Amino acid sequence: DIAEIEQIADHVAIINQGRTILQGSLDDMREAYQRIDLVFEGDAPDLRFRSPGVVRVERKGRVLSVLANSGSAQIIEEALAQGSISAEVRSVTLKEVFLEIAVRGR
Repeated sequence: DIAEIEQIADHVAIINQGRTILQGSLDDMREAYQRIDLVFEGDAPDLRFRSPGVVRVERKGRVLSVLANSGSAQIIEEALAQGSISAEVRSVTLKEVFLEIAVRGR
């Protein structure tokens, strides 16, 4: 159970098909990965971010949800220039990082 690992581990490695795809301090991962929820007046546009650090982008109605591992300020700036009316940055769990990187692919 990933939630239990998150409570007791200091360092983790995510291995997918025999390859280590992510490893390091759990604290560093928590700091590095963030979810940025961007809200638009109408349906969220299909943005192609030029900012570094974008791992995955999902559109759901008016919200564009971006998983990033760096550059959240640049991502928000880019989205605001494209009409985003608000942005919320929140931390993600180890489970979310695992699902995004190992299960859904990078």
